[in-house]
Amino acid sequence: MNQNEISRIDRITKIIYNLLNGKIPEFIHFEVQEFDEINQLSQYVNRLVEEINSLKQSYADLSNGNLSSPIKSNLPFAHSLKNLQATLNHLTWQTNQISKGDFSQHVDFLGEFSDSFNCMVKQLQINRDHLEELVKNRTKELSLLLNTSIKTSQTLNEKDIFELISKILIQSLECHTYCRIISLDKSKQRFQIKTTHSIRPLECDCPIDVFYELDNFKNLKKTINNPEIKIIDINFEDIDKDEKDFFFLGIFKSLLIMPFIEDYNVSSFAMLNEARDLSRSNFSTDFYKTLSYQLSISINNSKLFQKNKTIFLHTVEALAAAIDARDTYTHYHSKNVTKYAVIIAKGMELKDDQVSNIKIAGLLHDIGKIGIMDNILLKPGKLTTEEFDIIKSHPNKAVKILEAVEDLKDIIPIIAAHHERFDGKGYPNSLIGEEIHIGARIIAIADTLDAMTTKRVYRNAMDKKVAIEEIAKCSGTKFDPQVVKAFLNLAHSL
Repeated sequence: MNQNEISRIDRITKIIYNLLNGKIPEFIHFEVQEFDEINQLSQYVNRLVEEINSLKQSYADLSNGNLSSPIKSNLPFAHSLKNLQATLNHLTWQTNQISKGDFSQHVDFLGEFSDSFNCMVKQLQINRDHLEELVKNRTKELSLLLNTSIKTSQTLNEKDIFELISKILIQSLECHTYCRIISLDKSKQRFQIKTTHSIRPLECDCPIDVFYELDNFKNLKKTINNPEIKIIDINFEDIDKDEKDFFFLGIFKSLLIMPFIEDYNVSSFAMLNEARDLSRSNFSTDFYKTLSYQLSISINNSKLFQKNKTIFLHTVEALAAAIDARDTYTHYHSKNVTKYAVIIAKGMELKDDQVSNIKIAGLLHDIGKIGIMDNILLKPGKLTTEEFDIIKSHPNKAVKILEAVEDLKDIIPIIAAHHERFDGKGYPNSLIGEEIHIGARIIAIADTLDAMTTKRVYRNAMDKKVAIEEIAKCSGTKFDPQVVKAFLNLAHSL
């Protein structure tokens, strides 16, 4: 072996040594052209270097997340790398499916990694389901709060508010639920049930508007003295038999007490019975605290509205009395007209707001006479044509007086037309038939009845029976036949 061969073998040996130590050398290039064993060995080494360089690049691509680059090496180790690339590609696809909500993905390879991956997928599914349930419940609660806000804002009668609250509350729970709305009296020593609702009919429903002594219900009294949402279960130790029977009715397991606050004190409260044991479930009272606050505002608003309505009505009554006081012969005229008109309106089954408007219109129907001088209004003899024209102006005068009051805008058409006739021969606008407001058509009969049956400065009172007959004769001419029919059906109660 000559020196050149020894040098070539040394170079090949050094390259193999570097390969074994993880160093990637340059390719071997010999100037010797003849083909011999040493040259063939160098070609094998060069091929090995090329394969290892390719594997190195593939490894780098995988490390950088590039899973699409092909692995070209044919070394046995390359097959493991190709399998790893295929596995990572599959895991990437599975992860993408999981991100789209497909939690059916599972792997059964890679040993401990497989267990960790499957555990992660399972936990993600549990978290997703929990989040969906949470969103569903919060959406339901927000929807109920919004629905409650809308409905209660449209309801100003306390009785209707209690009915509405009861229905809303039984919708908030999913099991067999029974709701009672309870109101305290002014002394705070007694209470009465104002309304009840149940998901299913009950044979043992509680009586309405019956007073109970609060001292007989110590747990209820505690809630009133400490106005917080409270849950009582049937196994509660500190509860006697009578109170337990009243609370649970022998059917339910739990009771939720929700107080409603007025001026920092409990004025009323809801009692919600549940078939579930709420104290042992994951039931949260946070939502009911919010709902209790919102419903308290609605109840207080309804009471404030009723109070303002009462003050307004008393003011109207005082004004009507002042109008009637100008003439001792018509001292109770407005009240009488109002009474008759309301009875007729209710007999015709008009809506509550229509009856309320007719009541106020009846009290104020002659307010326009304020603008008419006493020498005409109280004249004992027959009026001249000019004087009667002045009298006939009082509906228009009433409109001018009342049109500045926004709350009376629905009353004005009634007062303006209460002297119109069904046949179109009335005043001030000669309206005909149903062009005349229904309230005005009712007040026209009520006004006529009181005018004929009370003593006036220019004539004596007419017998009521005779007056009723006269009104019947004017059906279809002066008066609406439908109103006359209702009036005749109710004449015995007028």
